[in-house]
Amino acid sequence: MAGQAIAELAARQHGVISMLQLRGLGLDRFWVRRRVESGHLHRVYRGVYSVGVPRNAGRGRYLAAVMAAGPGALLSHRSAADLWGLRPTASRLEVTAPKKRAGPPGVQLHRTRMLAPHDFTVQDAIPVTSLARTLLDLSAVVTPQELAKAIDRAERLRLFDLKAVTDVLERARGRRGARALRQAIAAYEPSTQKSELERRFRALTETANDIQTPAFNAVVEGEQTTHEVDAFWPAHAWPSSSTASSSTAPVATASATRTAMPTSSSRGSA
Repeated sequence: MAGQAIAELAARQHGVISMLQLRGLGLDRFWVRRRVESGHLHRVYRGVYSVGVPRNAGRGRYLAAVMAAGPGALLSHRSAADLWGLRPTASRLEVTAPKKRAGPPGVQLHRTRMLAPHDFTVQDAIPVTSLARTLLDLSAVVTPQELAKAIDRAERLRLFDLKAVTDVLERARGRRGARALRQAIAAYEPSTQKSELERRFRALTETANDIQTPAFNAVVEGEQTTHEVDAFWPAHAWPSSSTASSSTAPVATASATRTAMPTSSSRGSA
């Protein structure tokens, strides 16, 4: 019976379980020790175990770190940004705790006194800082360019809430990263670029005086079907794609348009 209860609980928690939860099931440390020796449980951190497999990747790794950091701990900073889908998978583990305590090995523990109830939530069974608070924390540890990308990603995912971010900033006066986040919000311009290559291509067109700024991620009619192209110059019917097109309709690639890209001098002849 205990084994089934553990399996069901671990299945809801990305394969990990805490000693506190095991005790709640009526199991003592001697029972746990026997299960560790038999290979049914694997110690991840002190008081945190992986069920059935020696190592947990991804979200199980994140939840194990939060459990090991103790009551009130939350996934935060780059790890939280990864969980929210704002930036690529974080190589490090970062957790924020409301009280001064020692962090588990391999986990970067941040301590804070500024943690209101609306600064945290639960995402996919993992206690995590809210998206607004995540952006504030992130602004203190990444470059302005990376922060701008995270904000843009939040907007694309329809997660960005300006009111919530403003509230966090009002309570973060003098806090590290607050100024960077204010500047990033003030400078933010919604974009339609879906990849780093597309964003670089847009930056290139904006700095080149002899190239007209195209419409990005535009929908155009092909010979047989409709296509979404990375960049499109409507006046010249010139599409551009940062990746090869698999369609049957002719769509020019970015490399093919370099020598024939519409220039600002051609506006009058359009």
